[in-house]
Amino acid sequence: MLTSSGSNNSLRSRLKQYNSDYKALSQKFTLQAAQLESLTVEKLCQIQENINLQDENSRLHQQLDILLQTTELEILKIKNIDRILSLHWDYSMQECINCSLKFGIFSRRHHCRKCGHAMCSNCSVEHEMSVLTRELKEANSGFQKFKVCKKCLCL
Repeated sequence: MLTSSGSNNSLRSRLKQYNSDYKALSQKFTLQAAQLESLTVEKLCQIQENINLQDENSRLHQQLDILLQTTELEILKIKNIDRILSLHWDYSMQECINCSLKFGIFSRRHHCRKCGHAMCSNCSVEHEMSVLTRELKEANSGFQKFKVCKKCLCL
């Protein structure tokens, strides 16, 4: 019986050790599961932040594209000043809008860069104005000089 009692004690001792090891491993597993869940939540937050940054980046690229298109359009306008200014010229007029002088070999037709009407050289004045807005400016303002009619000069 001693053997059986010693064997039982040995088994109890081993069972106690297994229970102790099981509790330790169970606590370690619970701790690691909590850490894994924390890391998963952190990773999900990072993924969401990356998605938000990608959306912001896409929005900024769209704004940049719009700005580039606008800038390219403004550059085209500046490069094609004469074309921009001549879009509304009136070619059908056969006489000066101001003095009614008939255009011919000796009287050239000039077009007002502001209103587009035809005028003779006596009725045109060279004046500085902004090309894109067609606003008349004072002399020495740094804008280009264009011919304008006396009516537009008085406006």
